[in-house]
Amino acid sequence: PTPTATGVPLGVQYAGDAEPFSIGGATLQAVAIAADTKDREVDALVIDPSSSDVAWGEMTEAIAVRTALGIKFNGFWDGVACDFDGTDLQMILLARAPDQTQYARLDKDGVIKKSPTLLFTGQLQEVDAVVQGLSIYMAATQVTGETVRFAKLNLTGDVETTLITVTTGTDVEWARIATDSNKVSYIIYEDNPGGGGADVIKIVAVDDSGGLLLGPTTIFTSDTTRQVHPVKLFLNKSNRLEVFIAREEPGGTETLMYGRLTVTFAVLFDFTPVFAIATV
Repeated sequence: PTPTATGVPLGVQYAGDAEPFSIGGATLQAVAIAADTKDREVDALVIDPSSSDVAWGEMTEAIAVRTALGIKFNGFWDGVACDFDGTDLQMILLARAPDQTQYARLDKDGVIKKSPTLLFTGQLQEVDAVVQGLSIYMAATQVTGETVRFAKLNLTGDVETTLITVTTGTDVEWARIATDSNKVSYIIYEDNPGGGGADVIKIVAVDDSGGLLLGPTTIFTSDTTRQVHPVKLFLNKSNRLEVFIAREEPGGTETLMYGRLTVTFAVLFDFTPVFAIATV
């Protein structure tokens, strides 16, 4: 089956294509994309590995560069997530030294509407965010305590639900989030309960305040020689969960895999390789 999503392009489909942007020919440290539904474009945020600055650019639907990358925020950033709210590009940024989570906003043409503003202190990793209605829902993992974290903001960056712990694990990373029109959020993440053995991908459902509704449920288990991690999570028009994960392979490549679940985590389409991507 062909993966589909509600009103947005599948961001992971670009992982196997030629990079539309580059900074000095260097491998980009982090990339986040969002569909600009107003102008039918794809906005991209990247972190320059040489300076840790955040740059913004935009592409056409055919992934041709429309606006070249330009630095928006200087500083020591090493994580970024974004989504388009119909008017603006909403952003969650992870800063280092000190460890902070910050909020920022650009308009659809990349003009800064709100400079980075402190949300939370403490070291988070692998942040993801999605806009649903008038709220921004975010998920991340935290090394301290090996926890999966959830928070909710309004569209001006005010905290509506402070950062809370949804669940814990042994070695959790790579949280990804999708939220439905009923304000139920689904979070996938990687764990390694064996401490060096097989990786597993788990999923939870939480309510509008981050309260656990369902899970954690294991939806994929790797063998002990290949690591796996989530790439992206979508809800499609039929209210099914479209899940993309990456599996490391010998020789420096990864295999992008796709699966589909119901919102109660029943498997509709088991995880199947889609294509190989270069490890970056």
